[in-house]
Amino acid sequence: MGRLRTGAVIWRVVRRGGANEKLPFARITLHRHGSPDGAVRKTEREIVRPDGKTVTVAFAREIARAWQSRYDDGLWSPDDRTAPTVAVPPTTTTPTTVGTWVTDWLDRQVAREAYSEVLRDRERFRLWIAPTEFAALPLAKVTPRDAARLIEKLRAAKSPKTGERLAPRTVRNVIDPVSRALRSAVFEGELVADPFASLPTEFRPKAVDAHPERRRDYRLSRTAVETLLGDVGVEDRWLVLWHMLFLTGARVSEAIALRWCDRDARTPLRAITIAEQVHHRTRERGPIKSRDVRVLPEHPLLGAVLEWWRVNGWVQEYGRAPAADDLIVPSRGRPGRPWKACDGPGGPLWQQAVWDAMQRDLEGAGLPRHRVHDARHTLISLCSDAGVAANVGERWTHTAGGRSARHLYDAPSWDRQCAEMSKIALCPSTAARWTTESAEPR
Repeated sequence: MGRLRTGAVIWRVVRRGGANEKLPFARITLHRHGSPDGAVRKTEREIVRPDGKTVTVAFAREIARAWQSRYDDGLWSPDDRTAPTVAVPPTTTTPTTVGTWVTDWLDRQVAREAYSEVLRDRERFRLWIAPTEFAALPLAKVTPRDAARLIEKLRAAKSPKTGERLAPRTVRNVIDPVSRALRSAVFEGELVADPFASLPTEFRPKAVDAHPERRRDYRLSRTAVETLLGDVGVEDRWLVLWHMLFLTGARVSEAIALRWCDRDARTPLRAITIAEQVHHRTRERGPIKSRDVRVLPEHPLLGAVLEWWRVNGWVQEYGRAPAADDLIVPSRGRPGRPWKACDGPGGPLWQQAVWDAMQRDLEGAGLPRHRVHDARHTLISLCSDAGVAANVGERWTHTAGGRSARHLYDAPSWDRQCAEMSKIALCPSTAARWTTESAEPR
């Protein structure tokens, strides 16, 4: 006879009120016309609690099961275009546990700019929190002492990869999503207070690495930068992108979102406006991490590279002259299709492709592996070595944030920023190539 249909629950990201919301939908299996067996299509309906409370995973499954049952019994048809009335399932006598609440909360997180962090939070919870006694505690009765015992247990735990005890920063990263989930329980009225917020200072995990000295290698030296930018074996488009990363301090998601219209004609140096980034998973353009805008002078070397790229290289690479709305370094061809010259430029580069290209080019230049984000750290280091004023250089890599007053009233003039940017002296072996008008792309 086959397995009975019970309905399924899926979570979709819906745009409402100018923000993304991750909402549950019931997926109902429809029968073949005239026969109760052999489904050929499905329909979806949004799940909403009549009492206005947050829809949990368990509640959504009960509703989907009831919805499917009403359809199978002939009490509702999707052709009616009306949602059937489904009673709220009776509340269970078993109290909600911390583990159940946090799991449901993590499942409801929206795919936003830091969606990779959501995935890491789920994995951390599954690995470090779910097996503990803390996850089995009733949600309404969890106390600060329970939270302190959990932190002490995590500090004594060992990483399965290194065999060493968890770093204080790792413990902090594991605890953070749990604390945020419990704060949402306070908001929903399921918990009186966040137990982590009441912890004494000595119990709170610190943002400290297990090996702080390793952070010294999170940048490239001036010699290494000049070696990479002067390597004649690097493809033109990647060479242009490396110049952009090292001389703007942009995050990789911001660099691949830069368009030609983001370069403004100013004197004595052009201005580059960093206002958008590309989501690494959804491929959507959105505001940068700080939800603000950064404007910095275009370094003379970067200006020469981009002008050469716009006049010569871009045309050769993509088969036509770039328009103002075109990406400075787009991908080749249309997403999901083999690249052809007639296709023209595609969408933004994938961050994984940028990572792979950087590792390949670093290895080809005889340099050790580095993260793409290290280019951002490198610019800060180059600014320090060149004597760039701190109140100028920090404006190029970070927006106001909590220092709004300082950024407003200690704002250097554009001429001063251009003079400070010109202090950064890089002399890769390919520097003369960009200023030669007759240079042909390789």
